[in-house]
Amino acid sequence: MFEAIGLKKEYKRDGAPFLAVNDVSISIGKGEFICVTGRSGSGKSTLLNILAGMSPPTSGEIVFQGRKYSSLKDRELSAIRGAKIGYIMQGMCVFSNFTVLQNVSMPHFFNKFHSDAEGRARFLLDQLGIERLARQYPPSLSGGEIRRVAIARALFNSPDLLIADEPTSDLDDETTKEIMRVFESIVGQGTSVLMVTHDAGAASFGSRRYVMDSGVLASAEKNQARGKPPVPLI
Repeated sequence: MFEAIGLKKEYKRDGAPFLAVNDVSISIGKGEFICVTGRSGSGKSTLLNILAGMSPPTSGEIVFQGRKYSSLKDRELSAIRGAKIGYIMQGMCVFSNFTVLQNVSMPHFFNKFHSDAEGRARFLLDQLGIERLARQYPPSLSGGEIRRVAIARALFNSPDLLIADEPTSDLDDETTKEIMRVFESIVGQGTSVLMVTHDAGAASFGSRRYVMDSGVLASAEKNQARGKPPVPLI
């Protein structure tokens, strides 16, 4: 369903080039749950931004459902991202002047896939345990509640691929398990999940695990087979 081939992202630091993403290739099948761990600064978020079509690679190609990113115009890529990809960004990525319900319903105004936008939003809020907060504004919410709002919004359009950057970073252990069960449920319905996490417990839910180190992505199993020590999660 989704394939990245030879991705590189080059930046300059103090005038010298360095690769934040270094020759990364990965394929994601329908209904797979893939987890990526690694140290902070290893290139994980940069890689997710590239895979989501938010940042172009310096070189390499991405193919999503038979369409090459490089062949798409900005508007076409935005349309695919809005309709097919749910992206949970790291940090508090909600709009403080909109209610929780309005935040979650926002994708409806770009891609009207649900005739009952409010009903869809309320269903997701209920699944995530925060339906009671529908009329509240983000400044009145805890960090964990805001994180769940962002997750609900990413799921609004029933994406084929959910990309999640530290989706449980503000959540306690029990809530983390609840979110992972939600992810497992959508995987069971055919949605693919690619998640970056520092949480070893959350990573254990993945059907495949990768480690990113200095821009290089390798399967966790291959690292262990080569006798390399596990890369710390933080």
